[in-house]
Amino acid sequence: MIELLKVFFIGFLISFLGQLPLGNMNLTATQLSVQENLRNAWKYGLGIVLVEIIYLRLALTGMDWVVEHKQLFRIMGWLTVILFVE
Repeated sequence: MIELLKVFFIGFLISFLGQLPLGNMNLTATQLSVQENLRNAWKYGLGIVLVEIIYLRLALTGMDWVVEHKQLFRIMGWLTVILFVE
């Protein structure tokens, strides 16, 4: 149980540090809270979280499918090498 809490807090810290750099979404949420109100900024933030959850789920499911098809995974790996070499 302690190990799970340790993993959770490390993941939480990494996620928090990833959100620190000012990006388009962070600046938009800040602008909404300053120009309109905090409620609209929260609505925007929750909408972004929902979109990110869906996007991440699709990406992970797609990656699982690619990893299951080892031949396709190798082909994509070599295509990546060729792209970076050129």
